[in-house]
Amino acid sequence: MLQKEVLLSSKDKILLPLFFLSIILIAVLIRNIFLTILLILIPILIISSVYSIIKTKSFNLNSIIKMKETSYVLSFSIFTIMIFSIILPYLLFHNSFINIFVIQYIYVLPILLIFFASLYIFNYLIKKEKIQYKHLIKSSIIITIILSVVISIGLISFSNYVYNERTEIYNWGYDKEISEFNEKTQNLYSDNLLIFNEIKTYQDDFLANANQEKLAFQTFDKKLCFTNECAKNVVDKAYHLITIVVNFMFIQSNIEKANEELTLINEEKFKPEFNTLEDYSKILKEKVDSSEFTIQELSEEDKEILSLVESDFNYNDLNKIVEKSDLEHNGAWSDVLIIESNSIFYDSLSYTFKHSAPYKELVRLVTKIMIFTGQQGKNDALFIEIYKNKNIDEPINSKIIRNKLILTKIEPHFVEEIFS
Repeated sequence: MLQKEVLLSSKDKILLPLFFLSIILIAVLIRNIFLTILLILIPILIISSVYSIIKTKSFNLNSIIKMKETSYVLSFSIFTIMIFSIILPYLLFHNSFINIFVIQYIYVLPILLIFFASLYIFNYLIKKEKIQYKHLIKSSIIITIILSVVISIGLISFSNYVYNERTEIYNWGYDKEISEFNEKTQNLYSDNLLIFNEIKTYQDDFLANANQEKLAFQTFDKKLCFTNECAKNVVDKAYHLITIVVNFMFIQSNIEKANEELTLINEEKFKPEFNTLEDYSKILKEKVDSSEFTIQELSEEDKEILSLVESDFNYNDLNKIVEKSDLEHNGAWSDVLIIESNSIFYDSLSYTFKHSAPYKELVRLVTKIMIFTGQQGKNDALFIEIYKNKNIDEPINSKIIRNKLILTKIEPHFVEEIFS
């Protein structure tokens, strides 16, 4: 009977329901009972058990009492910091994107301070001891500062690791794409026709600009990475590599099709559908001239969005970018940028993340990729150059190849039917 009273004291009749209530409220804030049990309740019980055994140096009634008290303290403290962590972002973060180290010290540090202060306060209250405010403040501040310094060191190490890893991936990807592209296209410029020279000139100019951009990136790579520029540099490298892959795809596709057409001409495979090369050329030119195709330049809205994301846009501009880019209706893009849930706690963390400098750069990257790939799908830069020169004076072989490349883009069904 005595043991039962020790195990369930009078104060437990108040604290135990409050313990379960705090766990239930935490589950409500997270909106996931399984996650609450897995990440909150089980760790609380494990920590309390280990701590009580260490303090009592045995497993007995005293250790069980200690375990209960520690569980109460932890659950109440966790619930307290969850409330503060939900409210604090909406008080701190408004219309700016903030460096992650600044977020750590204006958001994470106060949360840690509140947590450790809560541990002391609830420990005093549960044990019904007089609160030692001097000890409480001193201990909470010292532990918080030490932990914050450790977190800062970890953040710096992690940021530099991620930056260096992404830089290595970019350099490796860049060299790999260049090498494979040169290998695939080196024997495709055998004929000295104007259309071949035009594609080769475009390729050389693009490669020269790409190399200049890579050299510009390398001037930044030697710096210690803890500024917002690091995230911007990573994003710029990712976007640059995507533009290289896409442009190489179009260049290779066009030069291969040009060679296929040259072979068709040289082997006179256009016969017997066409009596002469001139007839074949005339039909192709007439089809191009009669086409209602027009080059779709970048829309004014896309230009406005690009101008906005390349500027030092603020948090309020984010909604404009999402709305104008129609990101919520673009599948994978919405999964990346539009972070929503039914959890109050998770929404608060998302709100914090959305005010971070890395998120700003992520928005910039996704928006630019979406506009770039959309525009390239309509009219890639090489095709625009080939199309704009459709009326220049050039040999008939070159003219046929040019018009065939144009028709492959604007009238694919005609190209398929022409020799069927």
